[in-house]
Amino acid sequence: MLDNREEQLADLHSIGAGAALELFGAELRRVLENIRDPATEAEGKRKITLEFVFKPNESREMVATLISAKSTLAATKPVSEVLWVGRKDGQVVGTVVHAAEPEENPNQGVLPMRAGGES
Repeated sequence: MLDNREEQLADLHSIGAGAALELFGAELRRVLENIRDPATEAEGKRKITLEFVFKPNESREMVATLISAKSTLAATKPVSEVLWVGRKDGQVVGTVVHAAEPEENPNQGVLPMRAGGES
């Protein structure tokens, strides 16, 4: 059987047949999408980490290599909301109101809580 593999010096391009570059490219796309996402902090730092783990055999002539990439993205911006707590049909409930009219009563349909948690 003929061995038609080509021997190359190990470098970032050749280890894993270019896997490191592909993994980096995939994480870079995630970072760029995160940067363009208006729900994230614009100036938040993003990071890409390429990790190479080398495990040589006993003779130190062959090395198993694991390549991985991960990204740290900017967190999404917090969203503020008002939660109204009261009672409805005898049960404690929390409600949110997104009124079409600003003058609308946000407590409509919810009875206020009395001291001691009873309505």
